[in-house]
Amino acid sequence: MIHGLTKESIIQAATDLNVPPAAIAAIAEVEAGPYGAFLKDGKPVILYERHVFARNTRPAGKYNVTHPDLSSPVRTAKYGTLAAQWVKFDRAAKLDRRSAIRACSFGLFQVLGENAVSLGYSDEEEFFGEMHTGVTAHLEACARFLKVNNLEDELRAQRWSAVARVYNGPDYADGNYHVKLARAYQRWEPEFKGPAA
Repeated sequence: MIHGLTKESIIQAATDLNVPPAAIAAIAEVEAGPYGAFLKDGKPVILYERHVFARNTRPAGKYNVTHPDLSSPVRTAKYGTLAAQWVKFDRAAKLDRRSAIRACSFGLFQVLGENAVSLGYSDEEEFFGEMHTGVTAHLEACARFLKVNNLEDELRAQRWSAVARVYNGPDYADGNYHVKLARAYQRWEPEFKGPAA
């Protein structure tokens, strides 16, 4: 249905959270974009965030001067290709693997590794391994994120700015995430009407 994620799995996750299935589908569409969940080599799609790596190293910003392409005090709008993200990750992991995992958002729902422990994974490595197993694991990570951040009411009420603020950060409006989510929801809602939903 969406990059390998089935309608049934979306409905189950939505039922467990008591939110509209179209809301889950909308997040998947917006976060995955046209790229999907996995690269051709089987690795999950990631987005490497230099500023997240910087704030997770000890001391914070430890590599800002020596490796400015991997560590920065500010967020960048320039990421490069999907393949380049794994090159950055591999280089960053040689410096500080835990911070490198925490600095990447993973898979179909682009859940940030920094959230791993708060979402109930034993550590970043468990999360990292799970993100390699398939879109079902990606959906599970998203569901945990929505629950931990108490976004169920916002999803039921279609308060997309509130959802985007938590999911995409305080600069969500720069990427028009709230508008993209609202539009995606409207597209997916008819798909889940009827007895199956």
